[in-house]
Amino acid sequence: MISNQSVFGACTAIAGLVVGLWTGPVAAQTRTAPRAAGSGGRVRCSVSDNGRAATARAEIRKGDSLVTAASCATGISVPPGDYTLVVELDGALDRPQQRKELRVVSGGTVEASFAFETANLEIRIEREGKRAAGLTTVLDASGKTIGTLGVGARGRLSVGRYKLVVRCREDQKSIDNLVLSRGEQRLVEVSF
Repeated sequence: MISNQSVFGACTAIAGLVVGLWTGPVAAQTRTAPRAAGSGGRVRCSVSDNGRAATARAEIRKGDSLVTAASCATGISVPPGDYTLVVELDGALDRPQQRKELRVVSGGTVEASFAFETANLEIRIEREGKRAAGLTTVLDASGKTIGTLGVGARGRLSVGRYKLVVRCREDQKSIDNLVLSRGEQRLVEVSF
């Protein structure tokens, strides 16, 4: 027979575990250099992808050191000084980045605009006349692996030249010199 006290103790222990799992702050990966109140400036950036507003992650760097990072959509406060603003487009498989040098003055706002150009790539595979599963490795022009796409999944990539290695079961085919243009919706069909 279980007593009410032991049941209550077990429930308290379980509740404590749940509270332990769900409470507690999430550590941010942002570091901001110390500054006196009111002495800093702001950096604002706007980003477009194929002429349309887009989202991006912004890092403000001083030399090799990260000063702070945030969404490009939010204004970023920093102490006066010379910085490099590094913006990485959200949602693109190749994680394209652009950089701009900037000078922030006390009480001022620096605005920077970034324009990216991308295309969408989709892979379909057929084996013996029927749709089949597989994976595609996307490599840049230098041969560096960018990422992988599953069959039917779309990947957004910067315009440019790519190599694809398409795998279906134990077989593979390479597609060299695939060129993607601004705004293109490219469907590549591969038969095994």
